Amino acid sequence: MQETVWLGNIPVATLRPAGTGVAVYYIHTDHPNTPRRISRASDNQIVWRWDNDPFGRHTANEDPDGDSQLFTFSLRYPGQYYDEETGLHYNYFRDYDPSLGRYLQSDPIGLQGGINTYLYTNANPLVYIDPLGLAPGMGSRGASAMEAIGDAIDQGLCGWWPGHPDCWSMCVRWRCERDGDCGEKEYYSIGRGSPYVASPSYDPNNDDKCECVMRCVPGQPNCRGLNTQ
Repeated sequence: MQETVWLGNIPVATLRPAGTGVAVYYIHTDHPNTPRRISRASDNQIVWRWDNDPFGRHTANEDPDGDSQLFTFSLRYPGQYYDEETGLHYNYFRDYDPSLGRYLQSDPIGLQGGINTYLYTNANPLVYIDPLGLAPGMGSRGASAMEAIGDAIDQGLCGWWPGHPDCWSMCVRWRCERDGDCGEKEYYSIGRGSPYVASPSYDPNNDDKCECVMRCVPGQPNCRGLNTQ
């Protein structure tokens, strides 16, 4: 049994029962927020590591300190959960096969996610992420500058149209929630630096577990390249 502590989209710690208390382990991620190391808070010893590989083919080392105590941890690329029995990564809408570097199912949003409907993150997981298995986008750190510029532009443009609460704008980022493995609430973002996610099969605007947290005005700089349907 374990519980993961999140700071926005970044997993920062995992908590596990230890006697009558709780043991704390720190999660160390890379720039797309993929877990790479886990250290024990009590002595800073590395107890788990997943070495970098472009498509995640490497198996996680569950005993890097050599104490014969295996430390299991199932988070992989953002939004992915490792299934030990199949060796696949559950990616919400699809299953990702790290040995192939691609999905096993075609993209449920069709060509809106890319011309190759089985491709993972445009074949560039060192830069892009796909938390839902729908469409690739930049990680939160890589998109932070883009968000700041977009927020500033949107805020300025909204002042030009008083009386219009949405400022004639469209939603380009949503904050959504889902149930975790232990019944806890998990939060994730859709659209952070990625193409507008909308399709007949799934639209965050119609999802009561998603709320819009970023809008932009169609035709303006921070809306370029977005599908405004």
